[in-house]
Amino acid sequence: MASLQLVSPGNSDAIDSAFCNRPIDVFISYRRSNGSQLASLLKVHLQLKGFTVFLDIEKLRAGKFDMNLLNSVKNAKNFVLVLTPGALDRCVGDNEQRDWVHKEIVAALESGCNIIPILDSFEWPVTESLPLDMRSVSFFNGIRWIHDYQDACVEKLERFLHGEVNPKQGRTHDCLSKASSIDILSPASELHGHGPMFKYDTTKQPPLINGMNCLSDQASSDNHG
Repeated sequence: MASLQLVSPGNSDAIDSAFCNRPIDVFISYRRSNGSQLASLLKVHLQLKGFTVFLDIEKLRAGKFDMNLLNSVKNAKNFVLVLTPGALDRCVGDNEQRDWVHKEIVAALESGCNIIPILDSFEWPVTESLPLDMRSVSFFNGIRWIHDYQDACVEKLERFLHGEVNPKQGRTHDCLSKASSIDILSPASELHGHGPMFKYDTTKQPPLINGMNCLSDQASSDNHG
């Protein structure tokens, strides 16, 4: 298998080839205290769709951090981050990387994984409170998980995994509306758990933001580089 460490940064074709040759399609990271159920559910759904998935659900990871997990992150094309309530609380102020979710996020950022946060009743902490080495994860495009409509959420996730959605837009996508309206949130309000800017009636013309359809996957530009 090609190693990213052996590829010249100037050779983009070789880098793309090395990335595509990673043996794991999806690494699922989660907080074991309240995220294992959703993580296991995602694994089943993705495997049924033909993805190879790494999920460390059997090992309790209560003791010494298993460094092999970091290698699995680096060998994955996609990094699905399951964010349940309080999932990043232990990361706040963890400047020494003692928390294993923190370690996994940093490994994903450093290895160039396609990072996809899945938000299940989760509110982002203040960005500045997170350690600098993982802070950029709060600007990745994510999916708000709706339990009553999990099939639609999985379909949206599959589109992310196939690269049909820009992974770094700073916006969270609702997988569908429960009625005839959808809450549209600005990046800043969504990242910090605040309410919607306005509601959009799905029976009418979609609203425009900077001249673009705000419900389109290409609607928002990458404001964070």
